[in-house]
Amino acid sequence: MGINGLEPQNPPMILIVDDTPINLQVLSGLLLEENYEIIASTSGKEALLLLDTILPDIILLDVVMPDMDGFEVCERVKAFPKTADIPIIFLTAKTESEAVIKGFEIGAVDYVTKPFNSPELLARVRTHLELKRARDIQKELIQKLREKTEETARASEIV
Repeated sequence: MGINGLEPQNPPMILIVDDTPINLQVLSGLLLEENYEIIASTSGKEALLLLDTILPDIILLDVVMPDMDGFEVCERVKAFPKTADIPIIFLTAKTESEAVIKGFEIGAVDYVTKPFNSPELLARVRTHLELKRARDIQKELIQKLREKTEETARASEIV
């Protein structure tokens, strides 16, 4: 057990979804330097299959991909309770304001255009990981409080 009875934190896992191998390589290298665990996928369909077995802490998602674009992937991720809380950052060359607005409307937490500024991208990833960690801790504490309240209620019924 960690601080406040919570489990210790593992290195954050980041799922990168991009159909361009060089983009995956550059992003993976950048994020590995920050000690993040990286899972890479070259398609939206593959990414959705991966989400059946892994739950990353954040997803970096390209928009323009063959077969299934990033918007559809995002909508599917947000549609399932198991994955709905995973923050998604769109990382794409699509710069039109309509695309940016659509990205936020369907559930992305951020939208970064390519070519990206590495320190800025790392700061955004770090910020969204910290926010997710805070939400996860809050959920754990609320669950523990509910359990303690129920336990106290049962104990008072016995007396």
